Amino acid sequence: AKKENTNFRLINHNKVERLSELVEGMHNALRMRVFKTIPEDKGMDLEVAFKGSLNQLIHAADVPVKCGLGLVRRYGLNLGSVERRDRVGGFTSIGFVPGAKCHSLNLGVEDKAKLAHYEVDVPHALHVASYLDNLHESFHIIYETIRSREGSEICDTDEEVMSERISEVFAYLLTHIFVFGRDSEKFAYSHLCNYSKSLVSNGHDDTETVGKFTELMIRLFLVVDGIPKEKDPTNWDDAWIRQDEKEGDALERFQRFVGQHGPFFSAYGDLIYSNKSVEKYCTRQFEEIYARMKQFMPKIWDGAVKIYKKYSKDELSVFQTDGANFLEELDNVIDQAFRKAEAINSFAVRNGEKNEIVDIDPLYLVTRLLYQYIPSMDGIFGKEIHLKRDKDNNKIEYVQDKDWYDFQIDKGFAAMFCPVPGSRKTRLRKQIVIIKTLWNLSTVLRARRLMEMLYDNWSDDAIVR
Repeated sequence: AKKENTNFRLINHNKVERLSELVEGMHNALRMRVFKTIPEDKGMDLEVAFKGSLNQLIHAADVPVKCGLGLVRRYGLNLGSVERRDRVGGFTSIGFVPGAKCHSLNLGVEDKAKLAHYEVDVPHALHVASYLDNLHESFHIIYETIRSREGSEICDTDEEVMSERISEVFAYLLTHIFVFGRDSEKFAYSHLCNYSKSLVSNGHDDTETVGKFTELMIRLFLVVDGIPKEKDPTNWDDAWIRQDEKEGDALERFQRFVGQHGPFFSAYGDLIYSNKSVEKYCTRQFEEIYARMKQFMPKIWDGAVKIYKKYSKDELSVFQTDGANFLEELDNVIDQAFRKAEAINSFAVRNGEKNEIVDIDPLYLVTRLLYQYIPSMDGIFGKEIHLKRDKDNNKIEYVQDKDWYDFQIDKGFAAMFCPVPGSRKTRLRKQIVIIKTLWNLSTVLRARRLMEMLYDNWSDDAIVR
């Protein structure tokens, strides 16, 4: 029960479920540690245990989570950069349910503190490109936090489907801004490939498969349609550029978007392309959803862009003094690290105003690493990207007269299939660099938190400064 003034009230069912997730996660972690110290025979049990150096993968995958929660603390709760880091926390459960999802625990104290529960499957802990989903899920927490504020109008609806759709578009937009900048092509390619690889993209029947695909394309279009391709995010207007256009003007742009990026979906050629009835269905769905979403897009756009501008002012402005192109310099450092398979231990730039060396914020380094890891769009259009397997023996079937892209979508697998040795070697070097670099960042972040805990819990006389 929870006390309110002098009265008590029972916590509702949803809050009890969220608390049970937290307690279960803590119990599993404690049980595994006790079992290592005092081994005992266990009955039938199924769990995921990363032993020895494999723990480095867990800590590496945890860095985007910590960085995302830092954004929640600073720009969701509006606590500022100087506030304590224990105001926002999260724990991650690794299981066998496909995908990644984040639940926010709503216990009535969210204006002062926030706790989140991340549920991911094993590939999301092992596959570098899936780290992007960890950031994406944190952006959902930012949306929930902003929406819960008194007087917030970012979502004026109690309809569950619309609320979920708005949250997803907001998270997609923040992902686009922070990771992809103005590169809408790579943004759409990355998310459609991830969707096509997932078994979730398969519906119970063709109608459901088409419906899921249409919903995804509408959400992605709502994001990329408003992106100014000629400007960096720090120079974007706070106003959504499509808010004053007439009804019906967006349909033609949506159809071009589907025609260009739809082939990244594995079922596009068989179910959607040149199918008039499906085209009519997609058109009706778009017109209905777009008309309803258009009233929310200005607030979604304004909220996401302002968050990035605040972050850029707080963390990146110091690197932009003296006209230094620190972004190009950082990308060159990442490129060299990928070539040599060496971790990036630090990246710092001299601040011309204070004449001192300043380390770049970990979140920005994470976003640039992920962006550089995702393959470019050069040469992909017109090539075959969907892996074909024999239905009887699951062996790969390559049609010789087709031009195949180096990285191919293999349904049900997290990683893209690559039959080209040179490209496979390059990808492996990039994976090594990212995991090592994020492992280093994880150590830095944990050490920083440990020092804060020591200062908070020890007396001034006991601390050697």
